[in-house]
Amino acid sequence: MPSFFRKKLNTVLQNFGYELTKIENDPYGIRWLNDIKKLCSAYHKKINIAFDVGANVGTTSIEMLECSHSVYSFECHPVTFKKLECTLAGTKAQAFEIALSDVSGSKVLYDYGELGYINSLSPNARYAVHFKKKASQLQVTTTTIDDFCTQNSISKIDILKIDTEGHDFNVLKGAERMLRNNSIAFIYFEFNDFIQEKSANGGSLNEVTEYLSSFGFQFVATYTDYIVTEKKMFVVANALLFNPSAC
Repeated sequence: MPSFFRKKLNTVLQNFGYELTKIENDPYGIRWLNDIKKLCSAYHKKINIAFDVGANVGTTSIEMLECSHSVYSFECHPVTFKKLECTLAGTKAQAFEIALSDVSGSKVLYDYGELGYINSLSPNARYAVHFKKKASQLQVTTTTIDDFCTQNSISKIDILKIDTEGHDFNVLKGAERMLRNNSIAFIYFEFNDFIQEKSANGGSLNEVTEYLSSFGFQFVATYTDYIVTEKKMFVVANALLFNPSAC
């Protein structure tokens, strides 16, 4: 777009509270996938395989396909999984009705049945404790990232996105071998607080970053989804970490 027309359009947009910018010029901390693309360019890395853990109905999986050759999407809630399959039909993303955790076998899934099928493998997840939610329970199959990668001959994960309502740290514990072997490049996970709350499980930024730093991961940026300000503040945010040594 010619400079003259860009300036005129930007002036009009600013009158309505908007601004015209190029996505590629965004600073870090605005769009996490765009940040990954920039770092891949800087470090001469390619993105082939992405994991979407806690894929819900598949919105993020579709976004990840724009920069990944293939996406493995994991969603253990049976109702949500059917919607995930529909979303991913005809794409290069594969849907798996399974929960990723720190052990392979089975666990109880606590289903809160609202706001886009919020559920967790943790009985006292940060969301449930803050909003005093009660849950129905169902048994789901679990596996670890290490076991899944072994069984499916996956040697590297370029992007690991985790959104499991307080169970993110457990998912990472199940990827210890892959982490130790520098086989995971980017990790994007959800958090709610710096330090673990005594009454809740999961959602601690410090706990996860301390664990991942021991495997060579470095902090990139955080991205806030929303903040509830009624009574005690409740934050839902995500963090992006990068291991420059990942193969």
